Amino acid sequence: TSRHTAAWDTTFVIPPAALASDAALFRQCNMDFPTMCRYKQSLLAKNRLSLHRLHSIFGSDGLRVPGVDPRDFNILCEFAVNGITPPVSSNFRPQSKNIPPLRDRYILLQHPINRLLYKQYTDGTMILLSLQDAQTIPGIHFSPQHHADSKGKPEGRVIGDLSGQHDPLYTPLNGSALDKDALRAAINLQWGEIKHPTVDQLVLMVLTSADLYGWDNITLWKKDLKGAFNLLNYNPDYCQLFAFPLIDDIVVIHLAGLFGWIGMPHAFQVLTRTLHALCKHIISGLCYWYVDDLMAVSRATLYMNDSFLVDTKVQQLLGDGSIAAAKSQVDRCLEFLGWTFNLDTRTITLCERNMNKFVHALFSFNPTEKISISHIQRLASLMSRTSILSRHMRPYTHTLHVIT
Repeated sequence: TSRHTAAWDTTFVIPPAALASDAALFRQCNMDFPTMCRYKQSLLAKNRLSLHRLHSIFGSDGLRVPGVDPRDFNILCEFAVNGITPPVSSNFRPQSKNIPPLRDRYILLQHPINRLLYKQYTDGTMILLSLQDAQTIPGIHFSPQHHADSKGKPEGRVIGDLSGQHDPLYTPLNGSALDKDALRAAINLQWGEIKHPTVDQLVLMVLTSADLYGWDNITLWKKDLKGAFNLLNYNPDYCQLFAFPLIDDIVVIHLAGLFGWIGMPHAFQVLTRTLHALCKHIISGLCYWYVDDLMAVSRATLYMNDSFLVDTKVQQLLGDGSIAAAKSQVDRCLEFLGWTFNLDTRTITLCERNMNKFVHALFSFNPTEKISISHIQRLASLMSRTSILSRHMRPYTHTLHVIT
């Protein structure tokens, strides 16, 4: 919640030295912003996705690893060489003069939000400029800085508000109400449809492993990418579209992926699909990737080797430190997609957090008023997922029970 975020840090101020450093670099580049972006990205290039890294794992044609979509491989090569080029709607016009007002949530949480942004800046994936300097950049587009809660993180997560809700005359990067669907369809056509693994598939993954090795001989494990969207660069010629005014006339401009842009989940899904094919090929166990999360099951005696192979190959592709080592887990009981999978009891159930939400939804209504359709739909959604799982598991010898 915002209360937890506010308590996380209430004093941080972006150091003036950071602004002075980037202002000096901007002038050294003759105020050519794409040149500045290329220079900043080049400082990290040795430890980022590159054509060399892609070829070293998948071969020059991408065919070395079975299951890799040739189109996805070519897209990743484009990302590695030029960065992500953001598609825009036909009526989009950069908003260099129409500067959006600061969001109320940003004003309330400006210190912790600025601290999170500064962390990304010190990682090398952002530029900090004064508003006066930023407005000299041709084609710059300003959007409101925003923030969202994040599970297990009291500081929350910084996101961009690229929807343009503050002004009907403003043309947002995510498309207006009239053309957002067309923009989403174009992005979907360019980078492919997003298809996440389901709880059903994870259940079948565990049951298959149990059939192969026996319930007592398998273990669950999971890994997480560090930085997620931030692992992919934007095209330096388009970074000016990702500019966000902050307090004190400071502007932060992103050089790599951020949460809030409509195209980022699709662009990142290209990487997710490729990682799934890679890990499926190299480990002895079974696995699925959900965006930046790997969920897997292996024979207990082979887990260490499977885990090592994933750490090695993923970091060979995305750079040292791209696996969030502190978030790696292995156990007989783990949470996958909000469900607790327990190999000892051979059950899955809603994790504690989702169970609390479910119980809250059950009893959060006014007994003297009609129950809303949305309330019933939320309950039906949870209940239907359970019935689907039960139905899908009937053909299996080893039944993984569902508890609600």
